[in-house]
Amino acid sequence: AASPNITAVINASGQLQIDADPGFEVSFAYYEDIPGSDEQQLIADTSGVLAVLGVNSLLDGTDAATIDLAAAVAAEPQLLSVGAGVGTNETALGLAALRDTPISALSDVSLSEQWQQQVERNAVDTAGAASRFDALSAVRQNLDAQDQAVSGVSLDEESIALITYQQQYNGAARFISVVDELTQVLFGLV
Repeated sequence: AASPNITAVINASGQLQIDADPGFEVSFAYYEDIPGSDEQQLIADTSGVLAVLGVNSLLDGTDAATIDLAAAVAAEPQLLSVGAGVGTNETALGLAALRDTPISALSDVSLSEQWQQQVERNAVDTAGAASRFDALSAVRQNLDAQDQAVSGVSLDEESIALITYQQQYNGAARFISVVDELTQVLFGLV
């Protein structure tokens, strides 16, 4: 049956896409007044359409921080089917086996292997980043030391140069003094 102002298609990736015309919205929940309050609370899908479509029938919440078991399932856990008959658990065992079953979409590795590979990749990337940081820090320290060596003034070297210049000055002054005395003696003889 067609609904006015709503379109539904299966998109290229096989997902059900429901759109509403401008000014309309699609919701499988509704707001209900909280008795004795001016506020409203969101009431989940009671029509069962989401469960029929296989959308979020076991869980509540909007993201990883708010995910929780649906209230109906928490109140009546017998709603979950763990097996094909009374006292059987093949469905639960099948779900548990999924962690070690190769999945073609994951290049024929299991969920636990995929998780382990991702953890290993993250560890290698983290160790590599730490190693690069350490190496770059050592290069930086080396460059800083070279910069200080080139631009810095060594007090020891400057003191030695100052003493050398002072001794050269004293030697030159003594030479000039001797030449002056000899010149005076020569003029005195003439």
